Amino acid sequence: MSSIPRAIIYFIAVSAVLISMPVATSYGKDSTEEAEFRTCSQSMEITDVRFSARAEIGIEVLFDDIGCAVIWRNLQCALDQATFDREATVRDFNNLSTILMSRATYVLNKDLKTPIGFGLAAFRDKESAKAFIREKGSGKLMTYKEILGLDLRPPEPPEEDSEKSK
Repeated sequence: MSSIPRAIIYFIAVSAVLISMPVATSYGKDSTEEAEFRTCSQSMEITDVRFSARAEIGIEVLFDDIGCAVIWRNLQCALDQATFDREATVRDFNNLSTILMSRATYVLNKDLKTPIGFGLAAFRDKESAKAFIREKGSGKLMTYKEILGLDLRPPEPPEEDSEKSK
C-alpha cells in the first residue's frame, strides 16, 4: 500500500515540472525570406557566444541572447528564479570568459546587433563596460537587477503578406 502513494506523488511531481516548462515555439521558414525568423526558447542554438547565457536549474537552459534569458527567468516561479540568479552565466563581451550573470555589468545599446535583437552585452567589470560605451558612442550602463526590470518582449513572427496567402 505504501508504494501507491509514492507513485502518485512521483507522477504529480513529474507532471507539474513538465507543465511548468516553457514550450519552445518554432515557425516554418518562408522560402521567400533570406533570414529565418528566430524566437526565444530555453534551448536555443548558440550563434554568437558573446551574447549567450546558460543556467543549470535541474536542467540545462541555453540562450542565444541575454534578453531571452531575462525574459525566461522572469517567467519562472520564485524558486527557479533564485536558482537562476545563483547559477546563470554569461560571457564577457571582450574576452569570452564566463561570468556569473548576477555579477556582470551590462550595456544596453539598441545599435548592437545581438542574435535576437535585444542589444545587451555583458562585461566582467564596470570599467570595461564604460570603455565599450565610449567606443560605440552610445549605450546605457546597467546592473543585473536593472536588466531584470527591463520590459523585454520576445520577437513576434513576421506577418504573412496577404498577397502570398492568396
